Amino acid sequence: MVGVDIVYVPRFRKAIEKHGERFLKRVFSDEELRLCFLRANPDVCLAGRWACKEAVFKAFYAHNGTKLRLRDIEITKGPEGEPVLRIKGREEYRIKVSISHDGDYAIAVAYVLK
Repeated sequence: MVGVDIVYVPRFRKAIEKHGERFLKRVFSDEELRLCFLRANPDVCLAGRWACKEAVFKAFYAHNGTKLRLRDIEITKGPEGEPVLRIKGREEYRIKVSISHDGDYAIAVAYVLK
């Protein structure tokens, strides 16, 4: 199963400004926040991770009908800079993800292998 999501970064930036740290802590892990806030534009990084979480949510639900919590989906960084996915309590699943950015948009694709 495949999941895709696209995020308009300016709208996502406004959500961060409006809801602040409470929103960020509800959706992102400490490691995700740390990685994104190391960047010059953390909102772009966070928007990409949001898109990835939504894509994983959609693919996982289409695969087995189970809904995940966004906070249980964690996207960190591998040794080559590639996104690394972990789903708390669902380590048996193999899901590949890709995140891309262009201008004001972030897009992500997730594919459930098992």
